Amino acid sequence: MISNKKIYKHNFMLPNKLKSILSDINEVIKHKNIIVYLVGGCVRDLLLGLENLDLDFVTLDDGLNFAKMVHKRMGGKLTVHNNFRTGSINLGNRINIDIVTARKEYYEEPGKLPKVEFGSLLDDLIRRDFTMNTLLLDFKNLDNPIIYDYFDGVSDLYNKKIRVLHDNSFIDDPTRIYRAVRFTCRYNFEIEDNTLKLINKALKNNVLTSVSEDRLFTEIIKGIKERNSYKVLKKYDEFNLFSFISNTMFINNVIIDKFNNLEQINKIKKGYKFPQISDTEVKIMILFHNLKEKELQNLLEKLSLKKDTKKKLLELKENYGKTLNILSKPNLSSYELYKTLNKKTYEEILYYLIMNYNDNIIRSRIYQYTTNFKNKKLLIDGKDIKDLGVKEGPIYKKILDIMLKETLNNNLNTKEKQLKVLKEVIKNNERSDYND
Repeated sequence: MISNKKIYKHNFMLPNKLKSILSDINEVIKHKNIIVYLVGGCVRDLLLGLENLDLDFVTLDDGLNFAKMVHKRMGGKLTVHNNFRTGSINLGNRINIDIVTARKEYYEEPGKLPKVEFGSLLDDLIRRDFTMNTLLLDFKNLDNPIIYDYFDGVSDLYNKKIRVLHDNSFIDDPTRIYRAVRFTCRYNFEIEDNTLKLINKALKNNVLTSVSEDRLFTEIIKGIKERNSYKVLKKYDEFNLFSFISNTMFINNVIIDKFNNLEQINKIKKGYKFPQISDTEVKIMILFHNLKEKELQNLLEKLSLKKDTKKKLLELKENYGKTLNILSKPNLSSYELYKTLNKKTYEEILYYLIMNYNDNIIRSRIYQYTTNFKNKKLLIDGKDIKDLGVKEGPIYKKILDIMLKETLNNNLNTKEKQLKVLKEVIKNNERSDYND
């Protein structure tokens, strides 16, 4: 579906940040006869009036050498990929630059990673997923940039349509199905009719079974990182995309509603004094909520999550019911509340809050903990115990634990009060041989 190249004069000012970066790029290529274009998501979002500083550049020259030249001028952290002659530069402040040598791709098997070789500019565009991501920006003249459009991407963009470049697109790379869904939710676009037919045909032919669970889960993670992740989740479920990761994984309206609630996370965090935490980690916990312990274990074995993350998820699943029972106890003491939640991360506590937000008792106890007890510390220490004549040893840990209990249950908020009780604790335990 290649059309004649269409040229669009960019009729509005480039954002200052982007213009500054492109100005530096122009300085690098000045007098070097290097052909380079900005391509993909940044150009797409530029036309939509959205900021996107994940910048993809394509060149017909050696992309890696060009990346090194850009890095020399602009600094940042350079990552090189010698096999494909590409380089990535992280400039900080959410600014990332990827520079690739134009290439073509071949898919020897459906769903497998492609074979790559150097190619023409058109080869590089036709390997991309959707027409709206094939737009090239010629920025040599920053006051009058030009957009080159080979696949009617501008038209699809303004008509809010998501369209693949060829009929084998979802066979070559089935993960594009997840991407299509994400874009519909992010931009409030529609999947155009033929592309939708191709998706349904690909799903009917089980093309996603050719992709590892780990790759599919990566697409799920990208989805739950979206601003309106609950919409993405709902759309994934409509296409039954979770079943290809685990046939026991199901997403119901309760889970979708919890994701919706989590979109208000900043308000919740402020009221409950949560610090800056990982929204994505909480979303993964919610995502796995309906899985049984054995089902979760089987799934995690297929995913390349960090060992610590897997361990935390399994422990969370194992202890979830027990923790809820404790939090629901009548007359739960402050000390019991502290001991129950103190070893849990803020992400885990937020997960308990989101999943049980309609339970007034649990909600109030989590609020009590995060606002009053989370950072509670004893004002006395081992030196104070030693000064009262107790020989150093394991008994110190026992005494400090008793003191923590007394402090929390009786609101001992000064060192003077804690020392007074400490003396009583030691006196009441004189029958124990502290000096053994």
